[in-house]
Amino acid sequence: MQQRGFNETEEQHFASLQQILAWEKWLGQWNQQYQDYGNPKSKKDYHDKKYYPWRSEMEDSLKSLTEILNIPAIAKYLQTYPIDNLILIPHRDLHRFPLHYLFDNFTCTYLPSAQLGINKIEYSPQPPKSNLFKNSPQPSSTDLLIIENPKSTIEINDKTKPLAPLPFAEVEAALISKMSSQVTTIENKDASYSKIEQALNQPHQIFHFTGHGAYDSTNPAQSCLFLSGTEQLTLIDIIKLDLSNYHLVCLAACETAITGKETITDEYVGLVSAFLKAGATYIISTLWTVESAASALLMVEFYQQLQHQQPPAALKAAQNWLKNTNRDQLIEWLDTTITKLSNQRSPRLVLEDERELISKMDSNEKPFSHPYHWAAFTISGISG
Repeated sequence: MQQRGFNETEEQHFASLQQILAWEKWLGQWNQQYQDYGNPKSKKDYHDKKYYPWRSEMEDSLKSLTEILNIPAIAKYLQTYPIDNLILIPHRDLHRFPLHYLFDNFTCTYLPSAQLGINKIEYSPQPPKSNLFKNSPQPSSTDLLIIENPKSTIEINDKTKPLAPLPFAEVEAALISKMSSQVTTIENKDASYSKIEQALNQPHQIFHFTGHGAYDSTNPAQSCLFLSGTEQLTLIDIIKLDLSNYHLVCLAACETAITGKETITDEYVGLVSAFLKAGATYIISTLWTVESAASALLMVEFYQQLQHQQPPAALKAAQNWLKNTNRDQLIEWLDTTITKLSNQRSPRLVLEDERELISKMDSNEKPFSHPYHWAAFTISGISG
């Protein structure tokens, strides 16, 4: 009996099916490893975290994702055009992953949907903001709102539990505030819902949040930034605000870029979508929980870069700096930075402790080269 070969259409369908099956297998493995990594019962202490499969195998996992999505072929095609910047609109679960890591030669921004980007360009009542951060000593002349490390608690099984401290949040806020002459800072226990709502309704241009955030998979509309005590700023709260004056929202928190499948006018739901819908131009957020030290260093460097270039390029420059800086270079950077905190004992001591830890490494070691430390940070939005 003669066997019939596949025709071209059938071969394409077969290849597509193989790709889907490979993607589903990859997704299931990533989900399980990330769930195990976040489970307190599955890890002992801080020093063990980097050895857990989700983190230790991240580079190999992302390499596999590159192959599954056929990124080399896409990148090769893009290289035939004079393109330096990409706007990524991920499909479904791809919103949850650092696709910019796969396109290392490009500066990437994200959008929850193409329609949201079109709406922001066509219907924004504000004049174009593309030059806000370009070729001027900004954000030094920008009105900056900082929410510094709210003392947050959550209720679990009728018990109140404080969220983990973020030792570098005070460092981050202190250093960023020095880059602007117009700063409003709401600290710790003062970060109540009423105060923050009132502050957000003021005509600031940058909103920087150093605290905890979370994505609620069962009810994405209740995804939130944790404020003082048990108070929260939820996705629903954010959508009700008018943030059209805000050119940049920085969420130096955990899992703030995660999105869900419930829709608001057919768009993926997440804190990023909420801030974009409220009128903000760019939002920096994170895909997973990032160690406090790495997050603070990257954010401080980002604001340094922001004085010379627009937010997407500034973030990429900060990420490249963090992953490529070796021990000696980082110690030099810390020494310079510590002098800026001579009158602020608490954040200065935190940096001095970090310097001591890093000084024990090999001179050529790059402490934050692993993508865990920097690839979680994404920037979403489009300039009108």
